[in-house]
Amino acid sequence: MPAIQNEGPSDQSNEQRSSKRSAFKRRLMGGSPRGSAAQPSGPYAPDIELSKLGVMVKRKRMQDTWAIWFPHRRAIVVASGLTRVQERCVLAHELEHVLADDGECIPHDSLREHITVRQERIADIRAARKLIALSDLARVLPWATSYEEAAAELDVTERMLRVRLMDLEKDSWLATSKTAG
Repeated sequence: MPAIQNEGPSDQSNEQRSSKRSAFKRRLMGGSPRGSAAQPSGPYAPDIELSKLGVMVKRKRMQDTWAIWFPHRRAIVVASGLTRVQERCVLAHELEHVLADDGECIPHDSLREHITVRQERIADIRAARKLIALSDLARVLPWATSYEEAAAELDVTERMLRVRLMDLEKDSWLATSKTAG
């Protein structure tokens, strides 16, 4: 095995170390050496995740809902005519039902209705967390003048943005964070 050469502090000038440190800080702050925003590894893509899990997505004209998860068919039916952003958010929500192994979320009685409401709330919160990273939220909120503007920049619906903000208002992220204490 060839020897690994370590480049120690004595092998680098102060100027080289300073340049590397500056480049690292720019990457951390979301900037590139040229001053333009660094490109993220890619936005969360629930459609790709569903495909990896073998879940089919079908589009159909629907009136009262945007999507339904059918576990026995391993399929999600999405309302045709949704925008790209709406469909992305809906698929993220339905993916959370798939991952939680939820049954059909259609209430048949009062007990089932209670369970369904809880499942829907959990799916919303988990989807919002995956769609909207805290770092992206922190980047957008200082300059956004409305929910509409912030949601457009974050590539989510206003509803999903509100779910994420309500989740953070309850300080629930502190309880689930691996770095917050």
